[in-house]
Amino acid sequence: MKKIVLFVMIIFINLIVLGQSPICEDLLKDINDYENKGNYQGAKNKCLSAIENKCNNANYQELIKKYEEKLKQQTPLKSQKPATASTPNPTKAICEKLIMKGMEKFDTDDYEAAKLMFVSAKESGCSEAAQWIATCDKMIGMNATLNVATNTLSFNNAGGRETLQVLSNITFWTVSNVPAWCGINKSDNSFTLYCNENDGDSRTGTITVSAGAKEHNIKISQESGFSPLFQGKWRFLINTAMLAGVQIKYESGNRYKGEVNGKRPNGKGLFLWVDGTIYVGDWYNNNFDGEGIHIFTNGYEMPECYRCQYYVGEFVND
Repeated sequence: MKKIVLFVMIIFINLIVLGQSPICEDLLKDINDYENKGNYQGAKNKCLSAIENKCNNANYQELIKKYEEKLKQQTPLKSQKPATASTPNPTKAICEKLIMKGMEKFDTDDYEAAKLMFVSAKESGCSEAAQWIATCDKMIGMNATLNVATNTLSFNNAGGRETLQVLSNITFWTVSNVPAWCGINKSDNSFTLYCNENDGDSRTGTITVSAGAKEHNIKISQESGFSPLFQGKWRFLINTAMLAGVQIKYESGNRYKGEVNGKRPNGKGLFLWVDGTIYVGDWYNNNFDGEGIHIFTNGYEMPECYRCQYYVGEFVND
């Protein structure tokens, strides 16, 4: 009979130990996780739970002392002011509530929601909130993901818009380095890039999409809107070339009006072929040389030239 009682007691003791062990192991794991994240208050609370559960798989008293020291380093000492015991401090109560909510979010790895709580706590005057905000920023940056579909965008000289999707696990992503000739409109999961009309030289730029520590660069370009056809000096030349300078009529029926050297086109002038083709621009010794516009009118006359084909650019002894 004594042997049976002793055997039952041994089994009972083992059941108690075995029942405690998984709890203690889980508590110790939580303590290590909190410590790695810098959540020393959470680690301290778990140590107290381990002591209540009579866990002996770590020196929890020493760990509590360690975390209390860490908490002192995290939290600046408040200036000592005489307190009135009978008057409650509503600011302190609000701070404690916001900090506690932030810690709960932090413990679930929802660092953005935790940061919002700590920011609210800082705005309420909680001095310890700044350290928590910095810790949240660090965790957000370390765990950020970012995906944007393209690396390049191009626009014609008329301008336009492009909408790009941004895939990220954080809300606080940004778009920066936007050129002065563009603008953006940002929404939750995308942004629209607007580019203005370009009436000058071609232009380029690089915008940067950032999420935490991740960055994605997008090169943008816009083609030139420059054309001598639309410049005032060439319009003036086209409109007045037949009214000034020397006029030459050729046996073929072609005509020239403009500057000459002897009897050869030289300088600026307009040449009109019998088929309606026109060249207006720079000449040198009877050849196209310099800036000019060569218009193939297909029988249509200037200035009503809406169906013209034309070449704009440089000529060299052509």
